[in-house]
Amino acid sequence: MTRDNTFGLMVGFGLGVGIALLFAPDTGERTRSRIAKRTQEGADYVKRHATTLRDSASDIIEKSQDEVTRQAEAVKAAVETGARAYRRAANS
Repeated sequence: MTRDNTFGLMVGFGLGVGIALLFAPDTGERTRSRIAKRTQEGADYVKRHATTLRDSASDIIEKSQDEVTRQAEAVKAAVETGARAYRRAANS
């Protein structure tokens, strides 16, 4: 499931729960309490997943930077080797 689909599912679920609670045969105070509780649970869920996503993105960025550095060093070494070989061939 893509991130957009998951977000849409969560929004739809939240709206469905909210509407169901509004039409439930409870007192207004109890219904508002339930809505507040579910809203807080939803906010907590989003915070947990946002933290996980941020941590994953940070790991990917760090690994990518390391790989770019490694590749740059390999290219630099190859260029230096080629330059030395050229100079040797030119001096022979």
